[in-house]
Parts: sequence; C-alpha cells; structure tokens
Amino acid sequence: MLAPVEVVEIELGEALPRLRPAPGARTGTARALVRVHGRPLGLVDLPLPPGGLGPDACARLVWSELRAEIAAHLAGDGLAPVTTLTADGLPTARGPAPCGNRQWGAGDAPLPARCRSGRGATATRRCSGGGPAASWPASAP
Repeated sequence: MLAPVEVVEIELGEALPRLRPAPGARTGTARALVRVHGRPLGLVDLPLPPGGLGPDACARLVWSELRAEIAAHLAGDGLAPVTTLTADGLPTARGPAPCGNRQWGAGDAPLPARCRSGRGATATRRCSGGGPAASWPASAP
C-alpha cells in the first residue's frame, strides 16, 4: 500500500517547521522544496515518524542532503560560510536577498521542481501561468 507524501516548502531564512504525518497516517514522508532567498536549492525527502519530525531533526536532514548547495548559494551572495543548519534556519539568509532574488510570499511561490520534469520551458510557463518561474534561468533547479 502506498503511503501519502506531504509536499512542503522550507525557506532557510526562517525557522524550520515541525512536520507531521498526514491525518490518519501513523508515519509518512514529506517531500520538501528547500529555498534560500526564495531560490530553490533542491528537493529533500524527509521521513516522518509517528510523533512527527521536529525542527532540529529537519535541519540535520536538510543539511546532510543540501550542504553543498547551501554553501554555494551563500558564497555566491558574498555571505559568511556556515558549518551547520539549526532549527532557527540560517541567520545569514535573513533580510534582503543579496543575490537579488525576489522574496516569494507563501501564496505566490511557484514550484518549478514540479513543473520542470524534462519538458522544458513550455511546460514551466504552462505550470506557472507564465509568471516569474518562466523567466528563471535554465540552470535553476
């Protein structure tokens, strides 16, 4: 039997969330689109135990999967390197985005990882309604 997968977004300039299995499920998985300054860094599958996944454990798992991408983004912004990710997020990623990326609001953030499934920019424009995701460079995750 297939288990439900929660789809979530995690912005590393903010405190990390507590994640719980879907209603009625004892355990599960969350697929997280992880961002810094609104810019997608990658997808991370997070196991959700019966009590849920706390922010500290979430931070450890995200860091173990995306530390190179996080470091590269911060270095590209001229920000100080970090050696870990905590439940409080990345303090260096708070405030205005030095990289010039728009800070997306919770309701208007496109999910390019869903749209970019090997079908190119046409599919991205169709998924995003021709909005900001359509103008992102092809190298965006």
